[in-house]
Amino acid sequence: MAKINATDYLLYIDGNSVGSLQSISISINNEIIDTTTKDSSGFEEHIAGGGLRGAEISFNGLEDPTNTVDVEALYTEISARTGFAFRISTTDTAKYQWTGNGTLTSLEQEFPTEDAVTYSGTIKVNGTLTRELTT
Repeated sequence: MAKINATDYLLYIDGNSVGSLQSISISINNEIIDTTTKDSSGFEEHIAGGGLRGAEISFNGLEDPTNTVDVEALYTEISARTGFAFRISTTDTAKYQWTGNGTLTSLEQEFPTEDAVTYSGTIKVNGTLTRELTT
């Protein structure tokens, strides 16, 4: 079975690559509708196929002010409280990409002693998250 090198994947915000990333992750959630009653014999019950779906993207990287999308650009984005289009993809063809719209909901920067300055953030997906094969 073929494996995919995750290094090839980048996060793009409004078409620009978020610079110096070390990791990107996607978390997809499906809230279920709880229908547990006293007649459930102590077991949880829920409606299958119901509830809201949502997703978040987490990322972290090294601070480099020469990047087009750096901590300053991310700070501007979170301060403006506006949404944007995003894409997680690779330049290779025949690989999957994730696309959608989202809002930056958290931005953190760390300044450890005798170590590189890092940053991390979370994007809350607004609406549909799409996974599709690139060609």
